[in-house]
This record gives sequence, structure tokens and C-alpha cells, in this order.
Amino acid sequence: MFKRKFVLCVLSLLLLPAISFAELSITVEPNRGWGNAPTSNIKRLCENVALHFQEQLRDGHKVNGKLTIVYRPNGPIAYYRSYFGGEPDEYKIGLSVTDTYWANFAYQFGHEFCHIMENHDELKDNPNDWFHEAICELASLWVIRRMGETWAHSAPYQNWADYRHALIDYANGWLMSRPEVQYAGTGAEWLDRWEEPMRRDEPGVFTYARVSQLSYKFLPIFEENPEAWNAVRQMPDSQGRMSEYMQDWYEAVDTEDKIFVETIATEMGISVVPVAVVSIDADVNDDGYVDLYDVIIVRSGMQNSVSYDTDINDDGVTNELDLLIVKAKAFEAIAAVSPSKRKVKITTWGSMRRR
Repeated sequence: MFKRKFVLCVLSLLLLPAISFAELSITVEPNRGWGNAPTSNIKRLCENVALHFQEQLRDGHKVNGKLTIVYRPNGPIAYYRSYFGGEPDEYKIGLSVTDTYWANFAYQFGHEFCHIMENHDELKDNPNDWFHEAICELASLWVIRRMGETWAHSAPYQNWADYRHALIDYANGWLMSRPEVQYAGTGAEWLDRWEEPMRRDEPGVFTYARVSQLSYKFLPIFEENPEAWNAVRQMPDSQGRMSEYMQDWYEAVDTEDKIFVETIATEMGISVVPVAVVSIDADVNDDGYVDLYDVIIVRSGMQNSVSYDTDINDDGVTNELDLLIVKAKAFEAIAAVSPSKRKVKITTWGSMRRR
């Protein structure tokens, strides 16, 4: 594995003020396994990783409580509360990095912190665990690339600023360039090939690299709209295949987050349908059909003055929600005249477990 070791000065005269976490308190337990990486520096790095997610989350979705980080030699993990006896506002993460490989610290912590954002205690023993892991791999990539930018002006310590180049190299030169994460096909093609084997936990099928082939396709969504992490805080405990799971997720999230779930679903060739739109008239141009023309009119009405009434849901503004509704009604019309597909039997999850 590509690793760039950057030894940071423990004592610096150019320290920035410590990051203050009103919502989340992070503690690092001392352990010889950390090698020459000081626990104070590990704490500061993990706080910074968490901050990049926390600052995107609305108040109701921020991670609150106490998070303890421990050394775990046999691999990183986000522990279930039932394992360590924690309270609802207590979390525990194990990391397996020795010495000052800060990019690897950020990679492991970013992944495990994402499990906490997913409310992983409520999602265990789920046949869609592979998808939860995929989103966490995306989280690691996203946060390292973002830190590579923000550390130019907001590094945890001023003398860490130049390390942003190592973070960028780690993200772009290693994570994204690995042959095993390359996938030339579409998200829909990946899903068609791998979803059922993943759900059945067939031997040798699940790898973090393979699920990254899919989730890395979502990277532009989160880089252009980092507030999309609010949707991850609302992932459902759905047992269905992705076509059902994405609909459940779409219905579970706040209104402002639905566009992100829809975009992720679209990347996988899945259409989600807004609820409570059955009685809404989305035939904007009154030609007797809800089709692409209506979608185009509403999209234009979001930015320009048009002669049609494009406020589909009558909330006083033409926005993404109106566009979602008219698109959903158009999809309904298409589905109504399309041949039905054979239903696939839902299987159960196998041996892949997180403690």
C-alpha cells in the first residue's frame, strides 16, 4: 500500500487554537501500539476529520456525545454499543495505525466515523451492509480530499499545513488510482452484476475495493453538495434490494435531502417516487400527458420566468421538489406502459458481521 510518512513536530510554537467540539468529545486511549504517534496528535487529527463532517450536518443531525478511540491491532472497527456497554451518546472506534501515518489515520477514522453517522447500531445484521460499507469507503475518500484543500488555511496545527500534499497524494495517487477500484461500467451495470452475490455474502465477493467501484461514482454528488451527508444520517434499516432500499431512504430523509438520495439512486439506474404526489396535477403544459416536456418547463421555471404555473406543490416557489414531483409523475407514466419485470426473491445476509 502506498503510504507517505510525514513526521510532524510534537512541540510547535505555531499552534492554532484547539478545536472546540460543543457536540462531540473525542478521547484517545494511550497504547504502545500507536508507536511514535502522540495521542494528542491522534486526537487532534480525528477531531479534524470529524469536524469536516460535522460542519456539513444540520443541528438535528450532528453526532453528539463522547467518542473513545482505542488501538486495535487486528483492524479498524466501529464497535456496537452492545459490545462495550455504552450509553446512547457513547461511541467507540478502534484504529490499527502505528506511527505517524496520518493519511492512514484519516482513512480509517473517516470510514468508522461514517458508520456512526449511519447509526450502525440500528443497521446491524442487514443484507445491505455491503452498501453501508460502500458509503463509508466513499466517506474516507471524500474527507481526505477535502482536508487536502482546507489544510492550506485551516490545518489543525500551522506546521501541518504542508502535509495537505501527502493527503492529496494518498487520495488521488493511491485510493482512486488502484486498479481494483476501477469500473468502466455504469452504476446500474455494477448493481446488476454484484447486488445479489453481495446480499448472499458469497465467498470472496465482498471487498472494500469492489464496493468502492460503485460508491466512488457518488463522489461528485458529495463534493458538489457536501450537505448530502445529512442524508447519510438518515439511512433506513431497510432489508429490501436497492430498488426498494432507495425508495425507503428517500421517504425517510428530510425534504431538503431528498434530491441527494434521488441522485444517488439515479446513478444506480433506480427511480424513486415522491410520496403524497398521487393527487398532484403535474401536467404543466396541459397537453394531457406528464412527460419530458413538463420536466423541461419546470426546470426552466426554477431559474427563469415562464408562462406556465411551475409551482407543482403550491408552496410558493419553484424548486428542486417541484422538479422531483414532475419527474416522478413522468416515470409513473412510463412505468404504466412498460412490461412488468420478474420479481427477484429477497435473500438473507450471511456471515459478514461487524461486532
